[in-house]
Amino acid sequence: NAEYMGRALYKHHRHLDLSTPSTMKIRRKQKKVSVGTSSPANFGAAQLLEKAQEFVDRFEFDLAMKFFERALSQEPNNTQVLDAMGETLANLGDTDKAKELFGRSIQLDPASNSSKWMYMGQLSEGLEAVNCYKKAIEMMFTERSQAASLQKEDDVKLLNRQISTAFCAAAEIFLTDSCFESNAENECNACLEQALQNDPTNPEVYQALSSLRMSQCKNDEAAQYAVKAVEILRDCDENTTPPYASRSMLAKMLVELQRFEEAVEVIDGLVDEDDEDVEAWYLLAFSHHGLQNYLSSKDCVTRAKELLNKGLGEPAFVEPVDELLGVVTPLCPSEEEAEMADDGTYDDDEEEDAMMD
Repeated sequence: NAEYMGRALYKHHRHLDLSTPSTMKIRRKQKKVSVGTSSPANFGAAQLLEKAQEFVDRFEFDLAMKFFERALSQEPNNTQVLDAMGETLANLGDTDKAKELFGRSIQLDPASNSSKWMYMGQLSEGLEAVNCYKKAIEMMFTERSQAASLQKEDDVKLLNRQISTAFCAAAEIFLTDSCFESNAENECNACLEQALQNDPTNPEVYQALSSLRMSQCKNDEAAQYAVKAVEILRDCDENTTPPYASRSMLAKMLVELQRFEEAVEVIDGLVDEDDEDVEAWYLLAFSHHGLQNYLSSKDCVTRAKELLNKGLGEPAFVEPVDELLGVVTPLCPSEEEAEMADDGTYDDDEEEDAMMD
């Protein structure tokens, strides 16, 4: 079926991007401590925390966890350690343990570090998540006022983006977990208005607006917002580019809206970052198919199948990958025809006849 969309794979859901929370990293405000050549057994909690962060930065997570645990054994109520360890565990996918640590930190010191409230929002559901985001936003408003009074323009700009993103996250709750609340649509609209007001250059705002319009079956408007998100994305740098999971969701929406050129643009960036993402290769294959780039589509879906055969990706992709491969393969020229095309002996009319066959 050439129109197969694998729609079940593209259901709208709140993305949990805990792998690259670039705009929500805990600010390490503690003074740097020189660890020198001392034995770890003699380190204090601050030194152990710094050492743990060094191992996190080097992706040596097992060692990082040992230093986090040692720091907590010394100071079990140190919220900086709880937050940093919680962030690392969340990024590694241990969301239950991460939520436990953030919960302890919030009980001990609810008024410090808005990031832990953002993480709790991501790790929670429904109105509980919304309340966490609202608390984070309240704290970031205060931080922004303080930064503005000190004329720290870069901090103000960063906080504008973080606040806007937090409002987007709250809006998504009313599109998913709490969509049956009586005031869900109004709450969603209010959150997105605030998101837009705080940072009109945030591509995630337009992505969320697109998602809302899709839920309202206003696909033309949804497409306009999704394309706007892509246009803004082109001008983002490494500090303002939305997380991988957010861009992956944007790609799915573009495919569902049949904006295949924009989808290819977004997904090319995804596979550059992670060339073992089965879903991204499938979406790229489907988009090329929609653009009638059949050879490119076949190459991409073949790559997806190779990854599945290696045990990578979700089993749910096996059927749609096989189906798309079966659709696109007959549309491609044979090896002999491709060689003739390379030699210049296979003209456009012959290729068109082959496609018709």
